[in-house]
Amino acid sequence: MPKYFDPVNHPKKSVNVVTLYPNKVILDGGGSGTLDISINGIKNETIATYAGASYTTTATNWVTANATFYLNKGFVISNTTTGSASATIVATPRYDWDTVNRINVTAPTIDTLSATFASTFEPDLRVAKTWEVTLGANTTVKYPKNAVEGDRIRIVFKNPSTYTVSWDTLGFFFVGGTEPTVTTTGYTAMEGVINEEFYPKYDTVTLSGSSGTANVTAGGITRLATWHTDLDQTGEDFDSELQAWNDDFLAVGLELTEAAGVLTFTPTTKDAARKTTSIKNVSGDLGGTVVTTRGGRVHVNTVYLDVKQ
Repeated sequence: MPKYFDPVNHPKKSVNVVTLYPNKVILDGGGSGTLDISINGIKNETIATYAGASYTTTATNWVTANATFYLNKGFVISNTTTGSASATIVATPRYDWDTVNRINVTAPTIDTLSATFASTFEPDLRVAKTWEVTLGANTTVKYPKNAVEGDRIRIVFKNPSTYTVSWDTLGFFFVGGTEPTVTTTGYTAMEGVINEEFYPKYDTVTLSGSSGTANVTAGGITRLATWHTDLDQTGEDFDSELQAWNDDFLAVGLELTEAAGVLTFTPTTKDAARKTTSIKNVSGDLGGTVVTTRGGRVHVNTVYLDVKQ
């Protein structure tokens, strides 16, 4: 047995080789015509038809026509995963126990309209900590599911073509600051460790409106924001000036800061990190939008390029 054998964090062989097929269809070619889209061999109920002189409109129409059909089959389809409508259709599993790694989207052209493809890889550390992956499309690697502080992860990529790999910018930190380019010969291996304490989760509330009041809830308590002069002043009042709720949130484990009308709540306790943040209009039109930034990073400390086997 090796001197430093660690079956929990460094299993010799955790999974069979996973081939990553596309879960994204990017409508981007032809400028007219139709396209058939299938998810894991299940053909769409309504084909994609170029409309409105726009690939984005075409994607929106296809998602609207097929969303219920695919939901009943166990898939969620969307072309708004980046916050606004786009020409990229993304298929993800409906159920938490399923994985995007098992999705394969194809889209043969019927008449002129065409597409390109991309895949997503989301390693599940409850299943395995060592992954061997064969690329089947340009791939984005997401932050691992079920990651635990101190977990180690190893991913070995085989690239049979000229596929590229990009990394979740809020999921991976590369020592040296440069993401590796996956080699097209041999294998590319990366090793890293989960660090959640250094990168805590935080929520932002971006205020909007020009009058009235709104309730902001965070850390299990609710406090009133009141419009004053502009959004920046409204946020400053809420934080440390007029209403000055900063100490109230600090008492429940949240550090509150404000800049340019954006309130940021950073947990200082695990209990506060588990609670959600929201904003609800009370009077006038004061309101806002909430964005949660997940905590944790994979500190990638070793990358091996062009490994021959």
